[in-house]
Amino acid sequence: MRGEAHLQELAATVEGVHLQSQGGLHATLANARITLDPLHVTGEETDLHAQGSLALKDKQQLDFAASGSINLKLAETLDPDLTAGGTTTFQVEAHGPLKDPGMNGRVDFQNGSLSLEDVPNGLSQIHGTLEFNQNRLEVKALTAMSGGGLLSVGGYLAYQHGLYADLSVSGKSIRIRYPQGVSSLADTTLHLQGSQNNLLLSGDVLITRFSVSPDLDIAALAAQANAVQTIAPPDAPSNHVRLDVHLVSSPQLNFQNAFAKLAGNVDLRLRGTVASPSLLGRVSITEGSAMIAGTRYELQRGDIYFTNPVRIEPMVEINATAHVEDYDITL
Repeated sequence: MRGEAHLQELAATVEGVHLQSQGGLHATLANARITLDPLHVTGEETDLHAQGSLALKDKQQLDFAASGSINLKLAETLDPDLTAGGTTTFQVEAHGPLKDPGMNGRVDFQNGSLSLEDVPNGLSQIHGTLEFNQNRLEVKALTAMSGGGLLSVGGYLAYQHGLYADLSVSGKSIRIRYPQGVSSLADTTLHLQGSQNNLLLSGDVLITRFSVSPDLDIAALAAQANAVQTIAPPDAPSNHVRLDVHLVSSPQLNFQNAFAKLAGNVDLRLRGTVASPSLLGRVSITEGSAMIAGTRYELQRGDIYFTNPVRIEPMVEINATAHVEDYDITL
């Protein structure tokens, strides 16, 4: 068989990014080999060069090379809840049998950003370098900002028999604004491991400080937590990341300002998936004050329990008092 394909003009719009070829696309089939002539694709923050060939018999020898820069917004095609930005530059070559080619090259990130719609913290100022080493993409240096704190990433991605991840993440003084009205400062050590469709995110989060909005209402917070949750599509990547993260507070964790005071401890286990997380454990309050249904109460004792294994559903058990006009109220 012999043949030729020639597209004089090639254009597409992906996630709002307009891409088009410079000079068209030309490929030939001859002597049981498909050859792609040099292809140049440009777009917003995207400039891609690629060429290669593939033998159709014997070991199906692949020879392919690509380089240039890509707009990270194109990553939004992976998940409708994903928001991405920034630029990555790369240079990669693949040579060898199609089922197991040897790869070399590198990927560099410059000021990238990634966030998921229902995850309170995203990643910004992503900088670093990944290097191809045969069947693995190794993290040589990768940092990102999240909640005002610095995250450092190490490990690798293997891709010989499907994607497999073994990545570690450490961070210090990461601010987490969740739930609404509560802001925590935490140190974290996390580990992401597993195949593309069965990833496990595990590790520990140490809460070192927290603050409470003066307008935070415990009754409204409980109602918000019991609201109907949106369901991600079954094939969404967030459904394939399982969670097993232990959240604890540092000894004698407390907070006090002009609006409220709280003292207690946190011991929670984050389970489920990124798409459908659940919390198990409890938050104990030894003393403090809080807003409940529009009235400020002094807390004598309080516990917030999380016992539902399939969703985040707090059960609040408190003993509180308040003085309203001429009334002493015990709740």
